[in-house]
Amino acid sequence: MKRVLSYCGSAATLLLLSGLSLAQSSDSWEVARTIDGHPDLQGVWENNTITPVERPEVFGDKKFLTDEDVEFLQQRMAQITAEGGDALFGEGVLAAAFSGEIKSYDPSTGNYDSQWMVDRKIHRGTSQVIDPPNGQLPARTEQAIAAARDLAQHRLDHPADSYTDRPLGERCLSFGAPRLSSGY
Repeated sequence: MKRVLSYCGSAATLLLLSGLSLAQSSDSWEVARTIDGHPDLQGVWENNTITPVERPEVFGDKKFLTDEDVEFLQQRMAQITAEGGDALFGEGVLAAAFSGEIKSYDPSTGNYDSQWMVDRKIHRGTSQVIDPPNGQLPARTEQAIAAARDLAQHRLDHPADSYTDRPLGERCLSFGAPRLSSGY
C-alpha cells in the first residue's frame, strides 16, 4: 500500500511540475487583439499613478526606479502634502520631487491643494511608453501631421454643421483614450 501511495504521489508531483513548466513558457504568448486586429487595450486603467507617459529627461535611459528613488519619492510626496502643498498632477509630482520646485495650479486663490488628490501610486517604470526603449513617443509621420492639420481646418470651417462636428465629450460618448492624468 505504501508503494502505491508513493507512486501516486510521484506521479502527481510530476504532473504538477510539468504543468508549471508549460504555464511559464512565454513562446506561445501573443498580444490580445480586437476584432479589427488592433491591440486590445480594453480594461481597467488607473489614473492615480505618478508615472508619466513619456520618460522625463532627468532619467535618461533609466527604465526603472531604484528602491532609493521610490523611497525618496514617497518621502517627498509626504512632505509636500504635510506642508499643504499644491495639487500635483501627472508629471508634476516627479518634477516637484526631483527639482524641489512646485508649480501652482491655482496661483490666484491658493485653494487647490493636495487634499483634493487621491493617494498617488508609485510604479517603478520611469515612463508608460516602453517601446521604443528611450521611453519617448515616436515622432508623428507626415501623413498624421497632414491629417491633423486637415481636421483642424475642417473644424474651423464647419464648427457645428452636424452633431458629428462636435467633440465626443460634448456628445457624452467618450473621453477617448484612457485619461492618464490624475484628477480627484
